[in-house]
Amino acid sequence: MFRILFQLGRITITTYGVMLATAFIAGIIIAERRGIRYGVPKDTVGNLSLLILLGAIAGSRAFYVFSHLSDYSGEWQRAFYVWEGGLTFYGGVILAFLLSVIWTRRRSLPFGKLADIVAPSLALGVGIGRIGCFLNGCCFGKPSNFGVIFPPDSPCAWELGVGVRVHPTQLYSSLAGFSIFGILLLLEKRKNFSGELLVWFFLLYGLWRFSIDFIRYYSPSTYIFPNVTNNQVVSLVVFILSLTAIIHLRKKPKKGKSL
Repeated sequence: MFRILFQLGRITITTYGVMLATAFIAGIIIAERRGIRYGVPKDTVGNLSLLILLGAIAGSRAFYVFSHLSDYSGEWQRAFYVWEGGLTFYGGVILAFLLSVIWTRRRSLPFGKLADIVAPSLALGVGIGRIGCFLNGCCFGKPSNFGVIFPPDSPCAWELGVGVRVHPTQLYSSLAGFSIFGILLLLEKRKNFSGELLVWFFLLYGLWRFSIDFIRYYSPSTYIFPNVTNNQVVSLVVFILSLTAIIHLRKKPKKGKSL
């Protein structure tokens, strides 16, 4: 809707980039404050947050580029233009998760406790980041009679044509992110094992992502089954694994319960 915020000479500042930066900054600030309540040093939470940031950007961009290789044919340098948009959430989550596990184990830090600290920030990041997607015009929905019309310079118009009314799935997902953020804060007082908030985040987000993708627009290359995208398959797997983890860990004796 409003892709370019302003320009400084040859440098273009996009609303997507600003909202993405805002999401990460807000998430880190909240995680550091939560870390104090959990008795974890601010520097530890800050370092982990920066690692998650780098992993999230690298993983989500790589996943998106590999899913849209034809879009970058002959212009491979554009694969590094993160500010243009084009990040796949699960790619970032997977890489950030793996890096976090390795980092915490090498430093003998409690992964479950740190996971509980940063989990709400992940949901908040989704809520803020998807607003950036809406302003950029990417991650839009399928045509709809009661949707919105994006301007001619938006990715939506490039894909579906100028003047096509579509579902504002970005705003739906933003509301879901903020809702999951609130739910995690409520569940925090009732969690039964260390790391449970992260598992709940994966479960709730996986369920939401599987559902919303039925009305979100994707290029034909992302469908691996009729009307089912690769993201939906990943979402279903994430949901099942998360549900299994919650059921299993809640049944274990209280001593030793940890993600």
